[in-house]
Amino acid sequence: MLSDLIKRHLAATAEYHASNENDPEDEKLWNAKEDAEMAVIRCPCATIEDIRAKTSWVISDDVVQDSIMNCVVKDERVLLIFLRSLLGMPPVDIGENGP
Repeated sequence: MLSDLIKRHLAATAEYHASNENDPEDEKLWNAKEDAEMAVIRCPCATIEDIRAKTSWVISDDVVQDSIMNCVVKDERVLLIFLRSLLGMPPVDIGENGP
């Protein structure tokens, strides 16, 4: 499941970067990329391989790192959502942070 979410995020990111900045679809592509990113961040890790895959994904993407370090979603720091996911815990249901 996690590997599929990571692939979805990578594809959405590539599609966004390939788009024309003046294209009206650009915001739609950005939102798809952001949604895919948060799906990976929220996904609880079930194995040590999941933890390795997720941390490798974070290390390889400066934008993801920035989201984890600086963003807040519905009054919850994305860092806490990410850390709970590494422990295999589902997101706390605070608005959009729910499963």
